[in-house]
Amino acid sequence: MEVSIIITALDEPYVNKTIDDIIEKTDSRLKEIIVIDDNSSEPISHKEAKVVRNPCSRGLIWGRNYGSDLAKSDVVISVDPHVKVTKDWLSPMIKRLEEKSNCLVAPKTLCLDPEKWEDINNRSFGIKTVFNTKLDFNWVDTPGPETPVVAGHCFGFTKEWWENSGRFDCGMKIWGGENIEFALRTWLFGGSVEIANCFIAHWFKDKF
Repeated sequence: MEVSIIITALDEPYVNKTIDDIIEKTDSRLKEIIVIDDNSSEPISHKEAKVVRNPCSRGLIWGRNYGSDLAKSDVVISVDPHVKVTKDWLSPMIKRLEEKSNCLVAPKTLCLDPEKWEDINNRSFGIKTVFNTKLDFNWVDTPGPETPVVAGHCFGFTKEWWENSGRFDCGMKIWGGENIEFALRTWLFGGSVEIANCFIAHWFKDKF
């Protein structure tokens, strides 16, 4: 299976580092990287990515829907513009999506120091994510790959499942939340949400 990487970014200082890192550590299954520039103050530019610049800010969910629309591959991986991938990060995710097309899959998470571009203490920040009635996240580690929902900084799905299940909810206007909504809808429609045996490092911002 070929893979399209989609990134939605608004004033992100590490987006080009993220793109470079993905290109360096991803094999020939990488077909394209699509960046939706959500009207950043400084336009995003990268010679090896397809950049689509919005004339005004339209938000994360719109960007991820539009990026998935543009994707030409059977598999789409949505990635935040401030992550560092690890060697062979893609293979476990692709393997599971080949086995089960109605699966939403995500890697395990490490913390990223973006200035040094290094994992912090090389420790897992979290494995699985749960939430309360305010949609606040908590990290847990339980047996098995299944997880209630995924964190939003990296997750993959087949384009077929994304289309058949109704895409991301375009009624959601703010940044974030689609990872919970799409995961719950996947469970309700008979799919599964799982954590693959691979890692990425993510920059957890102090303020957003």
